[in-house]
Amino acid sequence: MIRHAPSIGLGLGLSLRSDTLGAPGLLDLYGGAAAAYSLRALSRGWLAGDVVEVRRASDSTSQGFTASQITNGQMLSWVNERLSSSKWDLGLTGFANMSSTSYAGWSADLTGSASRIQLSPSFSIKNGEAVNITFDSNRAKSTFTIRIREGASTNISNNVQISSGANSVTLTATADSTDARITFLDTSLDVVAGVAITNFTHDADMFDGFVSTWYDQSGNANDATQIATASQPKIVDAGALVAGGLDFDGVDDSMDLTSALTIDPSASGFASFISCAFDKNATGASQVFIRNSNLNPKHQIAFNTNGKYRYNLNDGTNNLFADTASDYGDNSLRLFSTTITGQSSTGLTHFVNGTQDSQHDTSLIGDTGASIDQISWASFPFGGSVKELILYPSDQSANRVGIETNINDHYSIYA
Repeated sequence: MIRHAPSIGLGLGLSLRSDTLGAPGLLDLYGGAAAAYSLRALSRGWLAGDVVEVRRASDSTSQGFTASQITNGQMLSWVNERLSSSKWDLGLTGFANMSSTSYAGWSADLTGSASRIQLSPSFSIKNGEAVNITFDSNRAKSTFTIRIREGASTNISNNVQISSGANSVTLTATADSTDARITFLDTSLDVVAGVAITNFTHDADMFDGFVSTWYDQSGNANDATQIATASQPKIVDAGALVAGGLDFDGVDDSMDLTSALTIDPSASGFASFISCAFDKNATGASQVFIRNSNLNPKHQIAFNTNGKYRYNLNDGTNNLFADTASDYGDNSLRLFSTTITGQSSTGLTHFVNGTQDSQHDTSLIGDTGASIDQISWASFPFGGSVKELILYPSDQSANRVGIETNINDHYSIYA
């Protein structure tokens, strides 16, 4: 896979779509971005480049995917791949005469004095989630139990007792912890023997995919990464592609940029342009969309408790909030653009779906060394789905309409 490919800055005043092979993309038309993240290819030079690295929950392996591999379903198929029985611990002296090696729908005879039988490795089951299990069994001897366990001994679900004789079993087991496996065992002896299991299936939440790397398509290799699996945004949810892009859960999801992007309003000729397409979940809590990790000076684009899109600047003494007028916390996809051009009465403007939302006299503070180096923040985590984020280290006011038109033409965000 190609991890990084150069963008081509043609500087043309065009707004052709980039989803046709050979057509100029957004970064071909409007070059010079400091960082650019998307699930589409933003330049012709990135058509063969990976846009994300995805970790699938089933076995925690990771793989990179291009934009076309996302749209043609290849990435989704990989996340949803059913694992062969070699990936599971079907034993402990256990199953004899396995009828198949499929992930689900297998049959087996348990003979002799087999130990408990458990399917592992761990499932991706969270506390409180339920697993639906079906199978047919036939046992001439006493009853046995099926349950979800943590490790080899700790029960983390309700126990379901299966009687002797022929049974067609449909049950739901609800976990009260994580790191689970489905286990068959005798009620008292922890041993299963003389049982035939047929047509076994389950819908444990294996088919989720998470983004460990969102590749920077600007050519600057400023990738957004997250190594902590619990904090990775989701791209596949229960076997289906997340419609909104990368889904940040609003609890602890975040990504770190490889290199900090300088945001310095005190610098001579300073300018910055940020354009992003995303939806935000319900209002009621402050959420940070992008920020720098330094406490002072601090720059961030966030939403306040009323769902207003804001630019926040704090130099340790002064704290500036430049909010939009409207509440945008309603799970609707929108295109937000912010232009910052220094310490003037028109120094900061917000545009939402191509229309200016408030003009702010920012009187920007003369701090130095600030930056943008995070998407979301654990202390005030962003909740919503992100399709695209592009950051320019220069004033793009003259190109704003063209950039927004290119994004809107692709995603059909507004009329």
